[in-house]
Amino acid sequence: MSHYFLTAQKSVTIRVNRTGSSVVGYTFPVKGVAEAFRAVNNCE
Repeated sequence: MSHYFLTAQKSVTIRVNRTGSSVVGYTFPVKGVAEAFRAVNNCE
């Protein structure tokens, strides 16, 4: 997955499939990748 972060030019979108619920998508600027992972961790 890190390949996508290294080659992204502007932003990265992370989609989380939730059982029995709709898909949640997070879009972050490339410079905010660490923030993206923290946000997804908090959405358990």
